[in-house]
Amino acid sequence: MASDTSQNRHSFTMTQDQALPYLRGVVGTSSHRPDAYATYRELAELDKKINYFQVTLAAMERRRLLLRMQVNDLTRRVPLEIVSMIFRYSLPDDIISISLSSKKATRYAVSAPLVLSAVCQSWRSIAHSIPQLWTTIPLRVGPSNARSLPLIAKNWMNRAGRRPLSMNIYAPISISQELMQVINQSSPWMNLKYEGIPENLSQFSSTAEGISHLQTLSLQTFPHGTPSTFDLEKLILSPTRLEMLCISSLAAVNIDWSSLTDVLIEDRLSVADCLEVLRRAQGLTRCSLRPDHPRENNLPLQAIMHPSIIDLTVIGSYASQVFAHLECPLLQTLTINMFNGPAPIDHMADFLRRSICSVTTLFLEYVKLTEGDIVRLCQKVPTLHHLRIEATDSFPHEHLFRQLAMISVSNPAPGAAALYLPDLRSLTLRQTRPMDLALLPSIFSSHLSGVLQRPTLRSVDASFAQHRIFESGSQKAIWPERERRYLLWLKGQGVRLKLEARTLDAKCDLI
Repeated sequence: MASDTSQNRHSFTMTQDQALPYLRGVVGTSSHRPDAYATYRELAELDKKINYFQVTLAAMERRRLLLRMQVNDLTRRVPLEIVSMIFRYSLPDDIISISLSSKKATRYAVSAPLVLSAVCQSWRSIAHSIPQLWTTIPLRVGPSNARSLPLIAKNWMNRAGRRPLSMNIYAPISISQELMQVINQSSPWMNLKYEGIPENLSQFSSTAEGISHLQTLSLQTFPHGTPSTFDLEKLILSPTRLEMLCISSLAAVNIDWSSLTDVLIEDRLSVADCLEVLRRAQGLTRCSLRPDHPRENNLPLQAIMHPSIIDLTVIGSYASQVFAHLECPLLQTLTINMFNGPAPIDHMADFLRRSICSVTTLFLEYVKLTEGDIVRLCQKVPTLHHLRIEATDSFPHEHLFRQLAMISVSNPAPGAAALYLPDLRSLTLRQTRPMDLALLPSIFSSHLSGVLQRPTLRSVDASFAQHRIFESGSQKAIWPERERRYLLWLKGQGVRLKLEARTLDAKCDLI
């Protein structure tokens, strides 16, 4: 009996290959057993796939680890000077000029050095060792952080070392004590922009060490609050280094005006104040004026002959009064912006006549002009090299093209067109309405020949708004075949032609 049992047990010992047919026969005795067999096979296949993916994943993880090690080694091999330069190029270049009145602008201004420091410990140590990342300090002060202002500024200044600082401060509340602490512990300031209530201004004059090296100063004070003065002159006996000034109140600043070369006058200053700035700053070469109202009293305005202004910008509806009381014999660049109002052509023409200057660049922005306006104005600037008319709704461009095409500067005829302009080198037009460019080729040659009637004109840039973008081949609809080929020939001769129509979301090159 024992031998039978042993024999039976031995007979049931079989390999997997032998077991599968046996199980197939046993399972096949029931109608439900074929489904169970299929499930078994599917599980076996899934196990094989899972094993395959696990092996593949392990190989990929090993490869990823190897690549990370290679990247880290490469990063460590980059010289610190190159990493420092990369970090410095990541900084915004307008931190000192933007307004910090919004939290969004403040986050934008402070984000670059802080984000670089937050990447990892290695980057943080590198960022903290680059003083140039911390020399521009944006401070937006409010009730919630006024007390921490000295500590915030101190951290940035410590990382900047003793390098000259650029400060952009927005303070709609009184921070006299906090500001004094910041000034007393700071390095020399090279650039300062302050926007806020006027009573904080006096604290900047508490010590001469911080502000004696100022090169640019921008003071935008609110119209309300206790009047105060940024008094630089009483502290510094020697001439200052201040070159650029931007103010919204003449009473808010007391400085040595002799060193200034660049002045930007924002609104809220009267015409009289603007002229007073020009009278004080006799060394100016560049000036932008935006008078807000004509005068504060009935006293007559005194005319000024400024001896050194080269670049003059006048903005706003009171531009006519500035032109009526100013002479600039060295003027070369004149810009006017009328906020879509009519240009004071009579006053501008009289200003140019009295100044006897050689204007080479004329920039008209947001102005309304008639056919007679452009002719009368250009009569006063025969030395013009660059004419730019931008963002105008009403501009007689066809009349301008026609006038420029009527004369050959190499052989002017008697009684020729008023727009002689023999030295015109570039013409730029930006218009918010459709523009007809059919007459453009005739500016270069009325006969479309190789002999250019304006050989100095080497650049035409015309861009205008269109309801819809032209379809392919639209150049033929603007110019006949001969004119189109002539424009292409001009481009081949080195003439820069940038002609485009644009919509809100697209643009089309016309040549």
